[in-house]
Amino acid sequence: MRESGILGLVALQVIDTFQAIRPVTNWHNLYKSTTFIAIIMVSASVCGFATYLDVDYTYRGILLIILSYLFRGKIPLLALFSIPLMYVYGLTGYLLSLAVIATYNHQRGFIPQGNAWKYAFYAYYPANLILIRLL
Repeated sequence: MRESGILGLVALQVIDTFQAIRPVTNWHNLYKSTTFIAIIMVSASVCGFATYLDVDYTYRGILLIILSYLFRGKIPLLALFSIPLMYVYGLTGYLLSLAVIATYNHQRGFIPQGNAWKYAFYAYYPANLILIRLL
């Protein structure tokens, strides 16, 4: 997942750069916009590179990252455009992931008193991987 996440981050950075230079103002002629064309070209290039490198989730992971970014806050549009990418992984996982995304309220989660719990959660993931590797 690391590689597809990094490639997705690179794609988002380039998309942000294009939007900062020349923002899309006329949504009726979106297909004529140079920014829209650049976003399509960047997305296709990064997806092709991900497929060439055979990273986890190949082009699907990159497109899901880009779609999640472009349709942030618009769950129905994200659901509609992500269906063709998620059919491979099954309907149950798709619906559960959409439910988690739809219930996200953009607020930081609650951590019990003190920083000990915070660092315990941070330490759990690498400790879990080390334990699995040792077994």
